[in-house]
Amino acid sequence: MRTTLKIEGVETKTSQKGKEYTSYQTSQGRMSCFEGAVVKELNSNMGQEVEVEVQERGDFKNITGVYAIPAVGEEAPLIGKKVTIVDNKFSEARASKDLMMKVSYAKDIFIALFGIVAEKVKKSEGLSEVLSSEVIMDKAVELVKRAETKLSQ
Repeated sequence: MRTTLKIEGVETKTSQKGKEYTSYQTSQGRMSCFEGAVVKELNSNMGQEVEVEVQERGDFKNITGVYAIPAVGEEAPLIGKKVTIVDNKFSEARASKDLMMKVSYAKDIFIALFGIVAEKVKKSEGLSEVLSSEVIMDKAVELVKRAETKLSQ
């Protein structure tokens, strides 16, 4: 969120994980900053109003960028980086979780199919061909993919 605020005070702190960050007292309350270039810019504007990018996470407000003073008629460029990493990490984690769920489903199907095949071979129910574990796993993966396709329609 883009906002204008006055930097009133500064304090260096250490997070619970041991990472140093800067805490600012602003006209809009206490805010933190973890970006070196942004901290430098904020410190050079102590006591002044600055236009910043703020990201809120629960009760915490983090300054993630400072907009430079623009030339007349121009848009203010952002100093620092906008935080979109959280979304990327979430997307990656979600994709990984989805894959792990599919692997788990395929494993469960494999175990069930392997048990059925082993029981039929044990009872000699006349299987036309002996299925290898690789063939059974391929069938399990195929069933998971087919279920996924059907459920997404």
